[in-house]
Amino acid sequence: MHRLIIALSLSALAAWSLPARADAFERSDIVLLQPESVLQPRVPDVQGLANYIDKVSTQAAKVLQSAQAGPPGSGFLVIGIRPGLRSNAWLDFQPPLPQALADAVVRAMRSVTPPAVKGGPVVLAVKGGVWGGSAPARNMPVPQEWRSATGRNGQPLDAGALVERIWRD
Repeated sequence: MHRLIIALSLSALAAWSLPARADAFERSDIVLLQPESVLQPRVPDVQGLANYIDKVSTQAAKVLQSAQAGPPGSGFLVIGIRPGLRSNAWLDFQPPLPQALADAVVRAMRSVTPPAVKGGPVVLAVKGGVWGGSAPARNMPVPQEWRSATGRNGQPLDAGALVERIWRD
């Protein structure tokens, strides 16, 4: 296993001890959506990225904890980071979260200042379950915004190119 994967996994798992209603969002794994050969030179501070992932996950969990519990579900918090300390977020949950709640979760995720990255976007996701649901069996998130963007030209895009295409500041 490579340095980036090990560092992110160990750092994030050590920090994931969120108190209160633990079933609101139960985090399981970090999914790197780009090859490590692409990510390695773009992430100068792996520990900073791990801390950021934890903060984003915690903010999303806080919003979910404050909401009325819905049906058990599973899905992904999807994170994009661009050079210049810019970030974006998308969700892919089944069943989908109510739109107002999804918007609040995305706003909370975007409120966290990302770490510096260089040379292009960094795209990853956090797998988990909501309200007692388990993490999804699939490894790749496909938020609705991504499905819409890939349908335009009919050809698959890598995660970095896809995020660049749909990014909204």
